[in-house]
Amino acid sequence: MAATSEPTRPVADFDSAARTHMLISLAFLAMAAVLGLLAALKLAYPSFVAATPFLAYGRLWPMAVNTLVFGFLTFSNIAAAYFLIPRLMGAPLRGERLARLAAGPGAVITALAIVLVGAGLTPNQGRVLGEFHVGFDLALILFYLIPLIVCLRTVADRTVESIFISVWYILGGLFWLIGLMVVGLNPWVGGVGSALLGSFYGAGLIGLWSVGVGIGAAYYVVVRTTDNPLFSRSLALAGFWSLAFAQVWTGPASMIFGAAAEWIETIAVVFTLGMIIPALAVLANFIGTIQGKWALVRERSDLRFAIVSAVVAVFLALVSSAQGFRSVAAVTGQTSFGPATQTGLLLGVASLYAAAFLYYALPQAFGRTLFSESLGRRQLQLTLWGVGGLILSMWVGGLAAGYTWLSGVYTGAFASVGEGFVNTLNATGPFRISAFVFSLVVAAAQLTFLVNMYRTVTSGAAAPQEILVAAQ
Repeated sequence: MAATSEPTRPVADFDSAARTHMLISLAFLAMAAVLGLLAALKLAYPSFVAATPFLAYGRLWPMAVNTLVFGFLTFSNIAAAYFLIPRLMGAPLRGERLARLAAGPGAVITALAIVLVGAGLTPNQGRVLGEFHVGFDLALILFYLIPLIVCLRTVADRTVESIFISVWYILGGLFWLIGLMVVGLNPWVGGVGSALLGSFYGAGLIGLWSVGVGIGAAYYVVVRTTDNPLFSRSLALAGFWSLAFAQVWTGPASMIFGAAAEWIETIAVVFTLGMIIPALAVLANFIGTIQGKWALVRERSDLRFAIVSAVVAVFLALVSSAQGFRSVAAVTGQTSFGPATQTGLLLGVASLYAAAFLYYALPQAFGRTLFSESLGRRQLQLTLWGVGGLILSMWVGGLAAGYTWLSGVYTGAFASVGEGFVNTLNATGPFRISAFVFSLVVAAAQLTFLVNMYRTVTSGAAAPQEILVAAQ
């Protein structure tokens, strides 16, 4: 990695694009925390500000998810691309100024698209993460082309032969992001085709982009913080290609007993089982790389977050696999059980990978030391309690809803529609309230993270800044 803290001829504006995208990602995280908390509150207490359409649950929830994915995670991933690619390629970022200047318009477009969802001014195609107006989708695709082009040009100028696994994940993620949006947001597909397209798109956007680039950044963090070589390049590539091949095909597993053909559902279930492979490959590689340096896990927040993310990913992969079986889907299908697993992937895996990267990179990019490792430990504790309690509430609430529906069908005592639906509401009410309580804990974790990052930028102790050295 061609970097030094005492350069003889530093590249001008090094890391300026990465710094800008880091700060924007944190601003979106604050916005996502507020929207997510309001959505949980509205689900638990629907009568709260019921006369305000902007604060309806049907608008707050997609606003919160889109802010998390297209705001925090996307800008964090782009920052990772701009931060890691020059270091791994031994070449200055080609188009640093363009990358930095494009961040502002990209953030404005993203924020406006989210606000219009809340205002009810966008046609909804019924696809998760596909709620933006098609004009904003096109504008965002053009914006995402910039990091792809900048990174490809930088890779073409590389001074190293070997390409580290992080580069595979970053470039793959940028290609996947654009490709998924071009294909998955096609407004001319309707009916069952639209539902299938939305399932592929949602699964790919979460697994390949939100989580995938985070895995690539975490590989870099683990190797750099431990100063150990990567345990197994072959294992890393196996994890990458299994994720690349299988992830999008898991989408239709959420449609079991739905409108999709049974053979499509069966294929999706098989690929869902296969997702255990990349999750285990990443965790095994991290564990192998850290051998002999486990004391650092207790000392460094970035390393701790990377390891916990990998462990949570394995657990959720196992849950997703069980969820795909028809005997399980007969109870959990179309309940909050499936969204709970996706929430876990976003808040317990993708967001923790992003935090691991920011804990490592933001202090270096700003020439500071991390303000507080203690706050990092506190954030992780709050996140595990909050996200764990939130998804457990949603899982149990989904089971309660599913068994209520089945009991009505089997006994004939009531129909789970109309007035009979009150039986489901009564059964799931306590879990909606507990989900809101744990959402408060999640929000506290995110606030802790934001405070730690803000204090690092504004009052962290000065430290040597890692600067790429241009060829003499």
